[in-house]
Amino acid sequence: MSEPNGILRIGDDEILFRRIPVSTDWYDGKVSPNAFNPTKSDIDGISVYRKTFLSAPDLAGKGRNVKGYYVVALRAIDLKQSVIRVIPNPLPDDPDHALIPDLTYSNKDSDRSKMLKIRLAELCILPAEGPFIPTNSADPT
Repeated sequence: MSEPNGILRIGDDEILFRRIPVSTDWYDGKVSPNAFNPTKSDIDGISVYRKTFLSAPDLAGKGRNVKGYYVVALRAIDLKQSVIRVIPNPLPDDPDHALIPDLTYSNKDSDRSKMLKIRLAELCILPAEGPFIPTNSADPT
């Protein structure tokens, strides 16, 4: 079903991806809540990506980290049942892009954000996929 602006709503049966840099210690068979830390660019929320539009290797391939990425999956219904909002946020080069708007850089240290990161880590479908090396890796971080 579409929203009034024509964007496809995220269905309960959808799978969402989150990319985790291999260069961190945020995945070692389980997912660290740090994998959901907002960065300075996360003004409107942290990014997740809709499996409906791309595969885990394709998502990792869009990154720039030379060491590559793991990709973890989350079920939209699990987020909904945990009262974690996820909204479509297609970009011109990323129709698969979505946001978890309650985790932003400005609120990253709040108790609610800490709780959300812990819950998101618990909801990840394991094992993660990867690691995958991006096709356009240029950033050594």
